[in-house]
Parts: sequence; structure tokens; C-alpha cells
Amino acid sequence: MYSLIKKVNETKQLSEDEVKRRSELYAIISNLNEQKSLDYIKTFPSSFVSIALARGLYNFDPKVEALQYVYDLLNEEAKNTLIGKQLGVYLNKTKNVVIGKQLPDFTLPDISSNLVSLADFKNKYVLVDFWYSGCPPCISQFPKLREIYLKNKGRFEIVGVSHDGEKDRLKWLKVLDRISTGWTQLLDTENVVCDKFGIESFPSNFLLDKNGIILAKNISEQEVEKFLFENK
Repeated sequence: MYSLIKKVNETKQLSEDEVKRRSELYAIISNLNEQKSLDYIKTFPSSFVSIALARGLYNFDPKVEALQYVYDLLNEEAKNTLIGKQLGVYLNKTKNVVIGKQLPDFTLPDISSNLVSLADFKNKYVLVDFWYSGCPPCISQFPKLREIYLKNKGRFEIVGVSHDGEKDRLKWLKVLDRISTGWTQLLDTENVVCDKFGIESFPSNFLLDKNGIILAKNISEQEVEKFLFENK
């Protein structure tokens, strides 16, 4: 599978079909890895390897039901290890940000150090995009998101939240100076918001309805575009 993906990636300019094929291959690998991990955890519920596998599952796209299922596979001894406890904490964080619930409000400084709250964007569809300056996949999505943003301006907003923190403020600003996104960019100075929402992989996002209810998590630019087209 990886060899097939490598072959697709070596193409200088991917067609729409090639992009789709690559996504399908990654999905197959992900499903295989998930199943193998679950099989191991079921067989060896107290193994340190099982605990590590459990902690690593669903980091990018936390599914509460799946996480709870994996957590319940571990025995009490495993749950009381350091990583087992971390998994329990992570599970509880993801329960606060499930589809159908309102994303908790937060307030962070923008590039001019003005405080901006998520609540300021009510009555519009909002994509809350978590990224950081050292994440190429995060930055590569900006051109397409900008195209979508400009096409739907007035009814759709994007709120960027950077995981760079205060220590890498200059790196964050440098990226935004080089690539003008056009939408609101906020700095999670102490990484409090990312931690509260259990954001551990980047890019990550939440698509919100006009009342701040989570409609989808970790969706692609194409899926955002499709949603907005179908919900004019």
C-alpha cells in the first residue's frame, strides 16, 4: 500500500482521480492498522504495548465511542499506568467536543494582540482550524480554504488557532506575513484551548453551524466546499 502511495506521490501534479486514489489507499492502511491494534489489545489487555497502541489510536480523529471501546478493553492494571491514565484524561477531553454539542467558547489574541472570542462569529457557519507554523500540511490547505472563504464571505468564517504558543509567535507571524489568509488568525499563547479540546494532531478542525454546534470534525477543504454548496 505504501509503495502504491509513493508512486502516486511521485507524480508532479496530481489529478483529481489520483488525489482520490491516494486518500483511499491511506484509508485502507489506517483501517488495517486499527484492526491489528485492536486485535493485539484484546489478546494482551495488560501489555505495555497494548497501552501504547490504545493511546495512539484515534489521535487525529478522536471518536468518543471508539476511544471508550479501546479504553474498556484494557484491564485495571493497564488503566492505572501513566499512559493508561493519560488515555483516560484524553477520553474525557474528547467528550466535550463531539458532533452535536456546542464547541465551548474561547478568547485568544489575534495578530494585532486584540482579544477575539469564538462567540463573535455567531450566525455564520464557522470552520475552526487548528494549525502551527511548522506543519506543511496545515499551510498547504490555505490556498483552497482562501478560495472557499472568499466565495462564501458573509455567511462563512474561518477562525485559525495556532498551536505555536507564545514561544513561537515570530514563526507564526512570519508564515502569516508570507501567506495572507484573509481570515481571523488567533494564537493559543499557552496552548490552553488545544489542550482543552484534546487537539494533538495537526491540522485539525471543527465545522460549526450558525449557533456554534459542531457539525463535523477534521473535514477536508473539498468537504467544506461541498457542505457550503449544499447549504446555501
